[in-house]
Order: sequence, then structure tokens, then C-alpha cells
Amino acid sequence: MNQQAIENIQEIERGILGAVILETRSAYSQVGDLLEPAHFRTEKYAKIWQALRDMDSEGLSIDYLSVTNRLVNKCGFPQVGTAYEVGTLINNVNQAGNIVTHAYILKQDYIQRKLMSIGSMLVAKANDPTNDPLEMLSDVS
Repeated sequence: MNQQAIENIQEIERGILGAVILETRSAYSQVGDLLEPAHFRTEKYAKIWQALRDMDSEGLSIDYLSVTNRLVNKCGFPQVGTAYEVGTLINNVNQAGNIVTHAYILKQDYIQRKLMSIGSMLVAKANDPTNDPLEMLSDVS
């Protein structure tokens, strides 16, 4: 995947997180069951998503101050800069109405990354002469 495509995915990640923080329950209810932290390409965004999921499951309010507090006090984010980061996510919201479409794009990117990882593993195994090709083929099928 080229750099521009990766930047587009990161933009989508920021948009989803910002929409959920800004629109709270309505946005989260649309994508909460669709996305897992692993679907996020950017590690800090995966951690933020996990924090949002935890807050939702605990019945806590998802808003700018609550999320910032959670990230600093429970997730180990630095005191300095976290509020700015959350504010940047909120300011990044383009159209919360497209959040489900964006969630599916993010999920597709995750699936592509997993397939590439599996493909790379298979290539490495195929190039190892100690592996039995028939056994490898039966494992894949």
C-alpha cells in the first residue's frame, strides 16, 4: 500500500474517533459493533478506540473531557498533549453521517493487511526446503 493510501486510512481513523467523541451515543451505536481495536492501523488510535469501547461498556459518558481523562488516567497517555490530540480528532470530523461507510473501509484495510501477512508467511514457508509442499497446501485449503 502506498503512502497516500495509508494517510487516507489514518484520516478515516481520526474521523471515526472524532465523530464518536463528538456525537457520542449516536455515532458509537452505528459502529461500536463493527470495529475492533485491531482494525485501526495506527496504534494510538487503536488504544483510543479500546478506551471508547471500555467507556461505553461501563456506561460512562463519551465526551471530550471524559475521554481525555480516561486516556491520561487509565491508558497511560501523557498528561501533556492528550487533550490537544483528542481536540484534533474532534476537529477532524468531516461528515459523521458517513461513519458506517468509513468503518467498513477501515475493516477492509484490516482484512487486506491480514491477507498480506498470511501471504508473506506462506511465501516464507514455501521458500523453506524443509517444509512439505503437500502438507502446506492442505493447511491452506
